[in-house]
Amino acid sequence: MNPLDRPVSGGLRSGVVHSGSMSPEPHRPDHRRAASPADLQQLLGVDEHVARLLYDASGGWVAPARAALDSVAASNRSLGELLGSGSLAEFAIRSGPDVDISLDRRDRLALRTLSLLHRFSEHVAVIALDAVASTLEQRDVDAEDHKVTLLRLQAMGLVLADGEADALHVPALIAAWVRSLSTQDGLVGSSSQNGSATGPGSSLRPADEDAPLARLRSTLVEAFTEQIEFATSPDAVLVENALLLARAGRLWTALGRIASAVGLPVLYLYPESIEAFAHLPQRAVRESPELALLSVIADTVAEARSRAPRAGDTSTGRLRELVARATAPGTPGSREFALLCEPTAPAAEEPPGARIDDSTSSPDPTSAEHPGALIEARDVLARMSQLSGQGRHREAAQVGAGWVSLGAPRPRAIVRFRAAVESVLAGEPGRALALLRDIEDAMQERAVVGDFLAPAIVAWSALASFLGGDHRRAEGDLLRFASLDEPPIVLEAAFRPAALIAAAHRALDRLDLGRLADLVARLKEFPEMGSLWIHVPVLERTLALLSATSESGILLADEEAEVYAQTRRTSEAGAGVLSASRAAALVGLGQLFRAEQLLAELPARVGAKYVLTARSCVVAGRFDDALAVIRSHFYDDFLSTRERAELTGLRAVAHLRSGEEDEAAAAFREAIELSNWVGSLLPIALLPAPDRNTLLDLTPDVWGPVLQEFARDRMPTADLRDLLGGVATALVPSVDSPNLTERERTLLALLGRSRSVSQIAAELHLVEGTVKNNLSALYRKLGASGRESALARARALGYVDPPET
Repeated sequence: MNPLDRPVSGGLRSGVVHSGSMSPEPHRPDHRRAASPADLQQLLGVDEHVARLLYDASGGWVAPARAALDSVAASNRSLGELLGSGSLAEFAIRSGPDVDISLDRRDRLALRTLSLLHRFSEHVAVIALDAVASTLEQRDVDAEDHKVTLLRLQAMGLVLADGEADALHVPALIAAWVRSLSTQDGLVGSSSQNGSATGPGSSLRPADEDAPLARLRSTLVEAFTEQIEFATSPDAVLVENALLLARAGRLWTALGRIASAVGLPVLYLYPESIEAFAHLPQRAVRESPELALLSVIADTVAEARSRAPRAGDTSTGRLRELVARATAPGTPGSREFALLCEPTAPAAEEPPGARIDDSTSSPDPTSAEHPGALIEARDVLARMSQLSGQGRHREAAQVGAGWVSLGAPRPRAIVRFRAAVESVLAGEPGRALALLRDIEDAMQERAVVGDFLAPAIVAWSALASFLGGDHRRAEGDLLRFASLDEPPIVLEAAFRPAALIAAAHRALDRLDLGRLADLVARLKEFPEMGSLWIHVPVLERTLALLSATSESGILLADEEAEVYAQTRRTSEAGAGVLSASRAAALVGLGQLFRAEQLLAELPARVGAKYVLTARSCVVAGRFDDALAVIRSHFYDDFLSTRERAELTGLRAVAHLRSGEEDEAAAAFREAIELSNWVGSLLPIALLPAPDRNTLLDLTPDVWGPVLQEFARDRMPTADLRDLLGGVATALVPSVDSPNLTERERTLLALLGRSRSVSQIAAELHLVEGTVKNNLSALYRKLGASGRESALARARALGYVDPPET
């Protein structure tokens, strides 16, 4: 049986000790203090277990112990119930014999202050006592005075060791006694000011609580919160007390500040936090929106613990597991976070895949017109989310990077992290890396195992490094990420997609197609890709171009990628990326006209536009056109080194097919060097297979020394050479594609709609003879004998869409 639930026995009837010679008259002060549990047992005539419990709860003072016994006898409640409830303990003290422990005003104030704490160390006690002294403008006391006061209270049995190293507490009955003292004691200010308390959040104190006690609690919460906000590693006891005091006092603003300062780790580093954040009233979330996410997760964790309780439920490891589960992708906790860290959802009437109107705007919370000098992190994040949802990623990044915060470091880190994400989405990886380095340096000492922030910084650094062309740094960041990726980690959606995408691109660069296929499959199944979803169809199409063994494999992957993209919304820039990806697949299939139609719609300053145009010209046999495109755009400032490597490889193919082997070999050597520079085999692998193998044979002198970058620690150079020769075999190497005029393309379109000669003549306002002559010329260009064979040839070249089925 739990000793707290034992019936009170041992010579006790109705709570009155039989040894009358030792018992004072009822309700007269009893100043005695037992030196040990055995002494208290003798004084009260109770059994050993009860004596031990009462001694621990009273510090050996007889009067509060007797009050507890009387209350148990009168109420039929167990001693465990009474000692475990602050309100029952206070009732017992108020209704029992007078408790009169001789303390001066300063010691009584100190004891009442400490009685509000769950447990405390000397360090926390000094912070608490100093905060109260500062409030009362007691300038004649310092930390050493507080330590002396604490020692004095310990010597009197009013503060006891808690059974843990350096942990102290005020015994339950002593705490009840000092809290029950008349408010007219003047312990913390006066209660005559219309009963109103001052200090942060004081308007939220319980209505039935005396004003001085509310002020005292508010003072402690404010002092503790300030300590938490700026501590490198907050004192666990300090955080626990701040949480419990803020929740008990309904100090929602302070509770929100603690949540922002510590972040989600607060829920698993400090077991009391679940009690503090679970089942919050709506008023709390309205007054401190930072509490919304914590409340959702704490409710989920509390429910999981109640549904399947098990040993160690309050351990850090178990709580971390539960919090990670409550914030896993697709959960309410993860979606709550995404409201701030992802673009806002499209309007209900907007169809999926629709482009976003960049012309809309809304007030900027960081502008001079915004009321209030201090802009909260949540307001900045909300504004960034709004801008991001409109495709205005650069503006969103500027809002976050420009926000100035004088508060806790973590909210600033979260805002700047979001600014880095927006910089990546805006195509500015250099700015993103600068922001991420700044955050990592600032938060390095504050990193917490299981928190998403550290792995997220490294994962997004890897992606930004890759997009910025620094493959070595990307590889290093991926290795660092692997060392941090130790589940369970909270809010996986904040970092997993970035890490998977960076790893997928590097697998693609190395032509590690098996790993790439696994990563693409994981990305397609991940429920919260956010704005990074756009990489998935790009990777899927490129994988098909490299691994498919037939044209149907490329076509199937292209269709699947298109379906995936159509279920999501994108910005104008994102739509351009998708169009370029689709054009690459169409060129690979030999559907050159359709590819060129897509490329014509791309903005002028997009490097892929010219790479794919040159590739299409090479496949079509228009080598002079391909070389002209390459010469015209090779040094454009918007081209990346990777795109220049692709153009150089295509230049080599154009020279090779023109019979210029020396020029082809020289260009191919340059392409290999550029590919080595960017750490990617892709510019070589995507060349038409016959030409690629010929060029590899023409340049054996540079193969070994240059491509050691790719062979080192992975495979022998010879095997790598075989790998390069065996990929992208399904790409159409060449197409006898006639250069059709606008009139001829119009004729093909009308033939595809089953128009007769007379109908075509009527629609084009021509005589039938002219139409027949034009059709004959068209058939000769296509190498066709009639309408059906001409349409079949036109469909193969992409001039006419396949018939609907």
